[in-house]
Amino acid sequence: MTLLNIRSAAIRAFAGSIGILFTAVLLIPVFAIINRVFDGSWRVNWHLTVSVAAVLTALWFTFLFISQLLEDFTEAKRHEAGNRIFPGSMWIRGISSGCILLGIVTVIGSYREDDARWAVALPFVFVLLGFVTWPRAIEIANNEIRQRGRFFNTRILPSNEIESATFDPSRREIAVFGRNGTRIVHTLMHADGVQFIKGVEALTGKKVAILGS
Repeated sequence: MTLLNIRSAAIRAFAGSIGILFTAVLLIPVFAIINRVFDGSWRVNWHLTVSVAAVLTALWFTFLFISQLLEDFTEAKRHEAGNRIFPGSMWIRGISSGCILLGIVTVIGSYREDDARWAVALPFVFVLLGFVTWPRAIEIANNEIRQRGRFFNTRILPSNEIESATFDPSRREIAVFGRNGTRIVHTLMHADGVQFIKGVEALTGKKVAILGS
């Protein structure tokens, strides 16, 4: 881990979190207008609004910063080992794991409190949300590209059946298309898109087409 990695992670985390504070500041006049309409007063507890926004900004910055450092570290290790497995990015895996953990803890707590059955079952929504949003890893093997499915199935594209591959800059997606209609997509929520493109080109001998170019 170099100073450049730390600086880059801090810049990205700042860019991704400062919007929370800006939004809160911009909403203060809106709250003032609402108070004026309903209460006849322009008074707004802006200290509380800014304080809460600052805390949320700091927490989100910390989460993004640590996620980016872990992403850079695992990416470097993946390159060193020649590993061509592309899991979900650290930030989305962190959010998905948090949803699953929150659901499980809430279910256990509700069960121990002898809550109604619907109250015990309701937090399973968080578990389901975390499971559904978790990006499925993509692997480039010696003669195929494979991706695990959400329901324990595996999507496989043999190299001799790959017709084309495209990169959509607007969506940050790399799509690989097979003759039989199978499609494997490396999304923004997957790790190391640049290395994935190189792996696809090395496997197929074809250039990844850039959409809109």
